[in-house]
Amino acid sequence: MRSRFLLAFAVILASALTPLTPAAADPLEASVALPFNLTIQGANGRSEVLAPLPDGAVPTTLSGAITANYNYPGVVSLTVAGRRAAEVDATTGGEINVPLLPTDVVDGRVSLLMNVRLSSQEDCFADDTAAAALTDAQITYQIPQTPTDTIASFLSPGVQQYSVVISPSASPAAHSAALTAVSALTLRFPAPTAVQLLATDDVPASSYLDRVIVFTEQSVAEGETNTVEVLNGSMSITGEAAGLMQAATALADPNTGVLRQPATSDLSTPANFAVREGPVSLKDLGVGTIELTGVGRQQSLVSINQPMFGQQIESLRLNLSGALSPLPEGGQGRVDLSWNEEVLTSIPMSTNPNFSRLIEIPTAQLGRENTLGIAFYYSPPGGACFPPGMPATLSVDTLTSTAEATPGISLGPGFGRFPQALQSTVPIALDTGLPLIEALAAGGNIVAALQSASPQQYTFEVQPIDAVGKDGRPAVLVGATETTASRFGAPLRDADPTRIGVGTPTFQAALIGPYAALQAYSQDERNLIALTTVNPTADGAGDVAMALSQYANDPPTRWSKLTGQVVVMGADGEAITTDITQPPPPNRSLTILVATVIGFTVVALLLLFWLWRRPRGQAPAPPGGDTVAPAGGESG
Repeated sequence: MRSRFLLAFAVILASALTPLTPAAADPLEASVALPFNLTIQGANGRSEVLAPLPDGAVPTTLSGAITANYNYPGVVSLTVAGRRAAEVDATTGGEINVPLLPTDVVDGRVSLLMNVRLSSQEDCFADDTAAAALTDAQITYQIPQTPTDTIASFLSPGVQQYSVVISPSASPAAHSAALTAVSALTLRFPAPTAVQLLATDDVPASSYLDRVIVFTEQSVAEGETNTVEVLNGSMSITGEAAGLMQAATALADPNTGVLRQPATSDLSTPANFAVREGPVSLKDLGVGTIELTGVGRQQSLVSINQPMFGQQIESLRLNLSGALSPLPEGGQGRVDLSWNEEVLTSIPMSTNPNFSRLIEIPTAQLGRENTLGIAFYYSPPGGACFPPGMPATLSVDTLTSTAEATPGISLGPGFGRFPQALQSTVPIALDTGLPLIEALAAGGNIVAALQSASPQQYTFEVQPIDAVGKDGRPAVLVGATETTASRFGAPLRDADPTRIGVGTPTFQAALIGPYAALQAYSQDERNLIALTTVNPTADGAGDVAMALSQYANDPPTRWSKLTGQVVVMGADGEAITTDITQPPPPNRSLTILVATVIGFTVVALLLLFWLWRRPRGQAPAPPGGDTVAPAGGESG
């Protein structure tokens, strides 16, 4: 009896203790957007993208829609990790919902390839203007709830957001490190990952998809510069100001992400910034393999942007070389080279297997972002593209092909000059138009926006407002007051909303309530960016400035969407690109001339008035008071 009682007691005790034993948590479900839309054009269109996923993620589905407007019947195919996963009608498009496999992930990315196959037809260049695009695509995946525990797993692609945290009471040098960390993470993890700066002593909770990096300014062990530790899913970086800057810069280095250990010290990597002078290979500029194979029309688009060269440029010389299939007898083909959609030259195919061409891009054709288009047209002997004959191939050797930029200025003052006008270290001032906490957060948004448009790595140095620009370097002003804006020559520098012209100088917009302006301009040949606030003490002024800084960083285009010199935002949260009509300074010579003319006019009018009012028939008395008798009269 006693043994039965003990057994029953043991069962009851075990049942009571079971809920206290942590069960394996169900995995979380999340989704990530593609870095950009997949787009193809023409009957031989083909495009590929690598979609990043966070470390440990297991993909489950790919959803979205394929839009298509082809005239010939056929299918648009989507290939995932080498297997054909979905097809839609080439004339109508359609929605997709593709199951994904764990094996679809290779090196933290899922490969997506889209192409089109039209039905049998004789025209090699059918539907050259038709297109298809994969839009609103989302990869849904599952992730474990266990927090990351190594530096490598913490610094992984596909994370929704990294939050950099710094105390507002830290030194300006520590604030510089936090801003540099925002820049470094933005460079390493482009869209769809977002990076923000929080100035607070209350550290937010870190999650698997929203990760927190806390910078703490304090002394470290003798002989060390900084310590980096991942604990409970968040990263802690401690050190004196110089050590914090070293660690912040190293966050952009992919080698930092291979540290499969929870902690390290003395983390340091120089910023990857270089002014590219002389001929530079396309490979060194980050251009990938260029190879076009097939029949009909094939095209490759290559970005060659000014920030790649680490400076402003006024002209560009491209020297392209590679291999081109010899033209068989009866075949036809050519290569068109275009710049920003304007065809520059056409190269006919011949029996020569070598491909080479020198292209000069003048100042008038240079933008901040530029696209080199390489279009390959090939029709096999007989002119029929079905059944497929022997394809032709064009390959551009990115190692021997070069770009040589001439330093100079090709764009007027404004947003278009940035970020290529920046130097490796960028001065940034936090003015009193915003509280320090908000100025740091807004500065983080502007830093991330600038970095999103450049492959060069920038570091940022917080300086007092009085020190900014004394060395002539381009600089950023955050929270600039009206006084600061006027001192630094900003186009918009006072609170008169009637001076904000929208679209044309003849149309004026009046903004109600406090507003902020993001300005990019030149003063005495020095390029400046200023986030200015008007009525900074008014309710909601700080919120408007923060919203405007976030607008500059909103994906997908981020900084690249900004044009002109000024974008303003009022309390309604609508961003407006403006033309500023500041009155010209008074001309002293003109003022003196006008005053003289007015003076003479007044004197002349007074004299005429007096002559009109004098008594009639009375001759003016001669000098001395003598009277003169009328002619022919007697004297007495």
